[in-house]
Amino acid sequence: MIKRTFEVKTTQFIESSVEEFKCLLSKESWQEVFKTLEVNATVQVFMNTFCYFNAAFPYKSVCVSMSYGNKWITPGIKISSKNAFFEHIK
Repeated sequence: MIKRTFEVKTTQFIESSVEEFKCLLSKESWQEVFKTLEVNATVQVFMNTFCYFNAAFPYKSVCVSMSYGNKWITPGIKISSKNAFFEHIK
């Protein structure tokens, strides 16, 4: 079995962070988003306003360990496989 550890960036959506995000968004007027007529400019204004997302839900690095192998192969299957192999080469 091979064991491998690597780093993953993740964020957690816990209740206090969600409430903080809602509070930050409620303080925005959003008028600039609605009055911008060109689509790309509107998206850019929205994304600049929506940047609170990263403030409320920051990324954190987490180490993840994974094992690779055929855990589902039982000892009985291994024995049967060996027996079938040796019967085949006789």
